Amino acid sequence: NLPPGQPGLPYVGETLDFISSGWKGCPEKFVNDRVTKFSSDVFKTNTVGNPPVVLARAAGNKFLFSNENKLVVAWWPDSVKKIFPSRRTTPRSMSPAGCGSSSPTSSSSTHKSGQYFSEPERFDPSRYEGGGPPPYTFVPFGGGPRICLVKEYAQLEILVFMHHLVERFRFQKLIPDEKIVVDPMLIPAKGLLVRLFPHKG
Repeated sequence: NLPPGQPGLPYVGETLDFISSGWKGCPEKFVNDRVTKFSSDVFKTNTVGNPPVVLARAAGNKFLFSNENKLVVAWWPDSVKKIFPSRRTTPRSMSPAGCGSSSPTSSSSTHKSGQYFSEPERFDPSRYEGGGPPPYTFVPFGGGPRICLVKEYAQLEILVFMHHLVERFRFQKLIPDEKIVVDPMLIPAKGLLVRLFPHKG
């Protein structure tokens, strides 16, 4: 049995909604709208010419990061492969399990989920204190076989930078309501421009 969902328009499916939400700076909106509509963290859709089943939230992240190259394989839809061909091919021993078995997910869709973080749009460093967020809900460095190799170094570098920034300056965003876009990761649309003011002392 496939989970709830809808195929959208013929041929196009829900691709336009998927791309539009990314352009508007709210890529998680596509997933969150469907999770709310179907009351399920798993739903079917039709994007870029393929009928995938989408896993959402922390359980989906955990499943994918734990089982990559065992039960699931990273892939691009056939329509994207035609535009951007690759020299790499899927090993012959692995074959698709059939229609509706693919399961793309956006691991960052849980980063702004009200289910895991109160007021997810507000900057609140205290949410990471103590035990921090539940496992697989905040995964900026990926997980499983795709985890960033220099994760600890990157975290230390960010910590040192933020320490000196906060201790020596106060700062103000030049674009207060700047949108977040996907390219292919979540980034500020204009590069997060800030104005720095040195502390007097």
